[in-house]
Amino acid sequence: MYFIAALLGLVAGAWLFSENSRAIAGAILGALLGVAWLRQQRLQNRLEQLERQLAAGATKTAPAARATSPRPAPKPAAEGSDFIFELDSPTDLADKPSVARPAPPRPQAAPHRPPPKPFSAPTAPKSPPAEKPLQVELWNIFVSYFTGGNVVVRAGAVVLFFGVAFLLKYSAERNIVPIELRLLGVSLGAMALLVFGWRLRAKRTGYALILQGAAVGILYLVIFAALRLYQLLPGGIALGLLVGLSIFSAALAILQDARVLAVIGVVGGFLAPVLTSTGGGSHVMLFSYYALLNVGILVTAWHKSWRELNLLGFIFTFGIGTLWGAQNYRPEMFATTEPFLALFFLFYLAIGILFARNLPLNLKGYIDGTLVFGTPIVCFGLQSVLVKPYEYGLAWSALVVGGLYAALAWRLLKKGSPALRTLVEAFMATGVVFATVAIPLALDGRWTSAAWALEGSAIVWIALKQQRWMPRIFGLVLQVLAGIAFLDAVGQPTGDLAVLNGLCLGGLIVALAGFFSGYCLHRQRQHLPTTHLESTLALCWALLWWFGTGLNEIDSFVPHNFQLASALSFCAFSGALAFAVGVKLRWEYLKHVYKGLLPVMLAGAGFSLLEFHKHPSIHGGWLAWPLAFLLHYGLLRRDEESELAHLLNYLHLG
Repeated sequence: MYFIAALLGLVAGAWLFSENSRAIAGAILGALLGVAWLRQQRLQNRLEQLERQLAAGATKTAPAARATSPRPAPKPAAEGSDFIFELDSPTDLADKPSVARPAPPRPQAAPHRPPPKPFSAPTAPKSPPAEKPLQVELWNIFVSYFTGGNVVVRAGAVVLFFGVAFLLKYSAERNIVPIELRLLGVSLGAMALLVFGWRLRAKRTGYALILQGAAVGILYLVIFAALRLYQLLPGGIALGLLVGLSIFSAALAILQDARVLAVIGVVGGFLAPVLTSTGGGSHVMLFSYYALLNVGILVTAWHKSWRELNLLGFIFTFGIGTLWGAQNYRPEMFATTEPFLALFFLFYLAIGILFARNLPLNLKGYIDGTLVFGTPIVCFGLQSVLVKPYEYGLAWSALVVGGLYAALAWRLLKKGSPALRTLVEAFMATGVVFATVAIPLALDGRWTSAAWALEGSAIVWIALKQQRWMPRIFGLVLQVLAGIAFLDAVGQPTGDLAVLNGLCLGGLIVALAGFFSGYCLHRQRQHLPTTHLESTLALCWALLWWFGTGLNEIDSFVPHNFQLASALSFCAFSGALAFAVGVKLRWEYLKHVYKGLLPVMLAGAGFSLLEFHKHPSIHGGWLAWPLAFLLHYGLLRRDEESELAHLLNYLHLG
């Protein structure tokens, strides 16, 4: 039935507004009115059915009440009770709550009959008050406007606003009345409507708010038309009027705690340029006007958490801005467009923070996901178009946005408000994402992978601080993906210096990120059960990159004959360094790295015999082999308290 009503309304609206430019608006309005009418009829039928059921229940209860007691004589209370619930008539069962009154003196009861129980109305079990859902869909906002309260009045306010707009355009095209008189008459009518709505605010609140909202929207329309279409007002005066009207409408909504008034005023303000547009005009004037409207939304958000108002401003601002950019933007407009995009971004960044701050106590900790995540995504998409002619414009933009969100997260974290914890995490995640995006936009593949590995280790550290398992796993997976991406970029040119080149430094950064993650996980092994396995895997990953990078450098820069001695020395020193760091950090598994030195020595001896067919002392072996034996033996002597001490004898023997 809703579909049929919407379809009929759509056809009727499209037929009434025959022109192509107005057929869509008429069809949407007709569909909404059709759905609203059908829903109103269903609610009316449901209300009548409930009234009939209530009347039938009262009729059945009346004879039983009269048979039990001819008149409202107070019923004696049960033993031990001090209060009874007394009702005046059977109809009070549905209309009045039970009222506790002092019990009158108890009359003498017959010995063989227990005293009658006091008559009380059946009460429904108490249920906790339902919390208003935070995530209100935009469709529900429009539908609730046309289905709540007086539907005819609400629809009439919308029709009045559109009618005034079309009347102004029609009279301008026909030159029926001088433009000054037209605008003056419309302004006086809007003011009279505003005063009438204000006077009715105590008697008929809903009706009064709708009238005030329509009046504010019409005043926006008149001021913008006088400024842009007919040039009857100087820019300074029009600017002051728009600022004053924006603040005035926000104050009206806050004073009366009226979301409807705020929504109507904002919708009227944003639609004014669209309805009065003639295809020309300055985009600076349009965006300046929208900036003033957003100032009003920001002022309202300072006092109230009205998500509908914030969403409408967000959608109108960036929706109309995107449509304008797709049709009219040119690179030479960058200087006059970029400041407005940055301003709108800051507006809705602040509104998202204010929304989380002003929520009631039972909703503390929630955020407006549309504004918190939608604002950077939409603005970054628009920014990519504006900075397209510049080589590193998008990289710098992503870096600035990431730094801004990280700074905001740190600032909110220092405030220590538990209500803003979710917002802090959202801002931190957004900052990490944009910093991640900035890296490949500015650097080559190797440095991108290295930076991603460091970022993954930072995510692991933050996740352990906050005791969140999902970001921790994400940080570890990000490091693995960074290593895979690094391997894809190995074929790129390297520098001419050993160690001080992109390939070696990038590989070492990936290894150090793995070591840092493994140590952070190792410290939490007593509190989180899975971190022991994760720490071991992270350590193995880091060691793989450490030794792989070192051996690759030896293969690239050391002559072939001396590569075996260099590799043996590198492995021996790495084992000693790992043992020293493991003792310092009390990281037992890192101390065990040197135990892999014996298999390396055996493999090196076999390679030397097969490759050179001579004694191992040639090609630098005279230094590398004694060094490896001494380090291995010294570490075995110092490792008597190891968890694997029972294996040390076999290593000595080896």
